[in-house]
Amino acid sequence: MLALAIALILPAHAEAEGLAGVDWRPFDRSDLASIIGDSNGAAGADTPSTASRSAAGLTPWGGVIVGPNAWLASFGLTLDRTLSWTGTVDDQEDTLQRRLVASLRPGLDYRRYLRPREPGAVAPWVGLGASAVLPVVRYEDASLTPEEQADWDEAAREDRARILAVGGRLGAGLEVGFANGLGVGARLFGVVHRGQTLDEDTYTATVRLDTDAAVYLSFTF
Repeated sequence: MLALAIALILPAHAEAEGLAGVDWRPFDRSDLASIIGDSNGAAGADTPSTASRSAAGLTPWGGVIVGPNAWLASFGLTLDRTLSWTGTVDDQEDTLQRRLVASLRPGLDYRRYLRPREPGAVAPWVGLGASAVLPVVRYEDASLTPEEQADWDEAAREDRARILAVGGRLGAGLEVGFANGLGVGARLFGVVHRGQTLDEDTYTATVRLDTDAAVYLSFTF
């Protein structure tokens, strides 16, 4: 069905080109940030917790453009890894503590240019997309008993549930291209982000509406 839909909207004479770029977001990316406050689960205050992290920065993307239509894949990442121990380096294996919280964000977007992408011309476009936020969380402490480590494992499970999410977006942008294939642009998306929280007793689903603004550099090849 997807291949048929693509075939119907593509011009018969259009040639495929590669399109790659990088977004720069001057504001925080709330869908990638590990928004996890102090743990309120069974592990209590003795378990690790993750503060809200800024996820502003660069997001690479790339794909194919055929005529006015572009299909683009993107990838985002936040990573918080901490190693700590007490005592000397020689006895660290007895007190070593590891904390890892990561958010992986794969995305897929469709973009439709409303004017030809010609050097020196402004090309407006509209687009839509979908994404997921995938968690990687691990808490370990060599000094804990098996029962205490089980509490930390439960805290990690709850934090994975908080980070896991899906979302969609719809918006528009403007792009100016140059003769060497480079282009600069800006875009604004309205974003729907669906997440949840989970502890031993309660599951809570949340849906948030947000905006996502960025400037970008692109290259056609």
